[in-house]
Amino acid sequence: MKMTMHIDEEVLAQVMKLTGAKTKTQAVEMALTDMARRHKMQQFFERGLGMTPDEMEAYGRAVMAAQTDPMDTDEEAVQRFIAKSDARRAAREGRDLRVAEDSLNTTTKSTVQSVSNDVPKPEPLPDIVYPKTRTNEQPRSR
Repeated sequence: MKMTMHIDEEVLAQVMKLTGAKTKTQAVEMALTDMARRHKMQQFFERGLGMTPDEMEAYGRAVMAAQTDPMDTDEEAVQRFIAKSDARRAAREGRDLRVAEDSLNTTTKSTVQSVSNDVPKPEPLPDIVYPKTRTNEQPRSR
């Protein structure tokens, strides 16, 4: 919708700078949207949570108590859980070790056979002769 409005140029420039708007129309739209949002928030806070201050204090104390109370634990149940976890871990590690050993043995045997049949032996490399360098020579002056 188009309309003619009289807005102070300094105020509009400040709004454009604060909001990062590229046009005057965009700056006005952002400012009005933000103003509507703030009024909605204010109405929400004025309405409150529907509790009196005493009820809110009691609720806050209950929440804090629930967060700070230690958990009730049965020590025997904890020990049973730890024992079962250790047994499962040991069984899994033993199973993983056996699988790894089996795959290593079969892979190694087949790899050795294929390598020995397919690949010729490499020729030895020739000896590399490096030129002698002069170590006691003085640097040349220009």
